[in-house]
Amino acid sequence: MVKVPDTKKYVGFYLVEGMWAGAKPDYSKFNDGYWLTPEYTKLMEEIVVSLKDDDREVFIARDGLIAYRDKELDKAVEPGKDFPRIETYAEILNALFLVMVSVITEDSQIKYHTYFEISHHDFVPVTYEGSDWKGAGVPTKSMASQYLNKRFLSYIPHNMTNSLDIYLDSPPRPVVSEDTLKKAVELFFGVVTDKRSARLFGRTNKALAEYASTAFSDTILITWLQIETYLYDLLKGYMRKEGSSRFNADRRKRLSKESTVSEAIEILEVAGQLDTDLYKRLCEVRRIRNKIVHEDYSADHGEAAKAVELTQMILRIKSGKAIALYTGLSWSGF
Repeated sequence: MVKVPDTKKYVGFYLVEGMWAGAKPDYSKFNDGYWLTPEYTKLMEEIVVSLKDDDREVFIARDGLIAYRDKELDKAVEPGKDFPRIETYAEILNALFLVMVSVITEDSQIKYHTYFEISHHDFVPVTYEGSDWKGAGVPTKSMASQYLNKRFLSYIPHNMTNSLDIYLDSPPRPVVSEDTLKKAVELFFGVVTDKRSARLFGRTNKALAEYASTAFSDTILITWLQIETYLYDLLKGYMRKEGSSRFNADRRKRLSKESTVSEAIEILEVAGQLDTDLYKRLCEVRRIRNKIVHEDYSADHGEAAKAVELTQMILRIKSGKAIALYTGLSWSGF
């Protein structure tokens, strides 16, 4: 009886500016013709980093493809069909994107990679049968996809195939070491452990993508949702423990569920759950958020950066790990 190879499906993405994983490719692979696609896709098959964690797996290919799978994904990715549970994988991939960009930037000390929100237009479905590569899709619609397709689908003069990264990418893509890539994937496994943490990290990436595009008011609105969730979790935890000695059960339940965020901040500050500095910062960002919502106010980059700093603190508290978030506006290059 012939054994049918197991089918494994991945969903992946590229950093907007691109990267070479581990080392630059051997350009001699591209000397056989004018069309780039057949030769270039070999680099998608060349796996540089592959790490597993329980039911999850991440691999990174030479051309910079970052691919993810879990035990549910084989059922979800079907060529030519709608992607079910799209919001779940969007949050997971955005969380992975956030961690990758943060670690790469921190290790290299170069602000090269830009935070970018991964949508279903950016997903790259990849299929294996056993250990054999069976192909990958190419996204077609988003800004990141257009950048990717420039590399995949361009018509390249034969005499220029020895300088592909210069011809196709300006500035040239950096090389990211295997150690840095492994560090990023291991950190992702460590901090994104369930749907709730995936949502927190994924939406933080969305907020930073808005910041990178100078949509500072949107940055504050998105980060404030995560800040509110943290405050209500903190309030509920306090009411279950210390609050039980100060309030009866009905009072604790009402305060935990019915308090406005303003009331939650005041209760937590009086109870000693927020120090003076954090209390002031929360009140300041909340005030800016309310002006955006109620007064059509346009926030600036400094105000948005304060909201991101609060979110960075929440990421550290929730995950137990320091996550570097970069809000400096600078030209993405060397």
